[in-house]
Amino acid sequence: MNASYANVTLQVSNHSASTLSLGGTSSRGGMWITDAELDFITTKNRLTIGSFQTDQVFVNGISHTDTPVAVAFMSMNRITFEGTASTFMTQVTIDAWNDVTVKSHVTANDGTLDVTADWTCNRTGHLRISSTGALFATNQELLLQAFDMTIDGPVESGIKPTTIRGCPRVSIDVGGDDSTLTSDMRISQSKMRQIRSNNLTFKAINANITVYEVVLSDTAQVTDRIFLDADIMLSFYESSIYKSLRAMAPMMRILHDVKVTEGHMVLEANKFNVSSGSYITSEVENLYIEPLHNGYGKMWSDTPVTWASASDLTFNVPMDVYGSGSLMFHADSNEDADGVLSFDSTSKVRIIDSQVQQVVMTAAKGG
Repeated sequence: MNASYANVTLQVSNHSASTLSLGGTSSRGGMWITDAELDFITTKNRLTIGSFQTDQVFVNGISHTDTPVAVAFMSMNRITFEGTASTFMTQVTIDAWNDVTVKSHVTANDGTLDVTADWTCNRTGHLRISSTGALFATNQELLLQAFDMTIDGPVESGIKPTTIRGCPRVSIDVGGDDSTLTSDMRISQSKMRQIRSNNLTFKAINANITVYEVVLSDTAQVTDRIFLDADIMLSFYESSIYKSLRAMAPMMRILHDVKVTEGHMVLEANKFNVSSGSYITSEVENLYIEPLHNGYGKMWSDTPVTWASASDLTFNVPMDVYGSGSLMFHADSNEDADGVLSFDSTSKVRIIDSQVQQVVMTAAKGG
């Protein structure tokens, strides 16, 4: 069938436990469409497989040669990729009201790969990528959404970004050993090690992000920057290290060390709380502390605290300082005579507690 520019939908009639099997050598029940049969169906527009009246969709070994605008998988319950690898030559969306399970390799060669479990945001949908499974967007953007995720196999977008997000009010724990209980979604260190991309974004919509231990090897396959974007609060609860970092939230709590080893660090918030003993450093490039969305920011800092940058160290928020230790500002920390310490006109540093020992400002140049 050549549908030209018409959309095509392949769905099971609306009955209990309706099942659609795609590919494989035998049916998993219900409607069965083989790989060869699917190739007889062509469209220049959208091909939809399943619907929100289809209970289960099983996909096994599809090598789809047509190039519609998009291939969309839909289920009112769950979608499972199993058996041998499935490959598509266009944009792919996978939407299930509940679970998406990936037990085989799924590849989108020429378009975004967008996977959503918990499509209705009922806080039950889980994305499971087993050790035999993988999601590959060949140098294309990769988007993952679920209430929680198990990532035991590769997740790759090449030179394009990968984004992990939840539904509204689903908070995210980043790092640690998967035993954290702060949030609904847990992206542990072992899960992060499976991700290969240009940039990696964690987005908490109307929710929080809490960062536990992250070591450099956890994001070694992310070539550029980690983005942490929380709509309510972002907390650095344990020590974390990245190549490059941009973190943003209305409220940001820094309770431990934060370090970048290659690129810039940009921290954006309207309210910063910094705990004593924190060491925030950029080992090669600049460190920026800014208000969120060009608004007004304020920082409350205990001591001792150290801010250090091998290059420029820039503050665009005022700071009230408490405690009984020292406050250290150090631009040009690698001492190559190229580092500016600067405070804009709003960035007043006020010593509130008389027990603060000293404020030390070190730089190659002032700004």
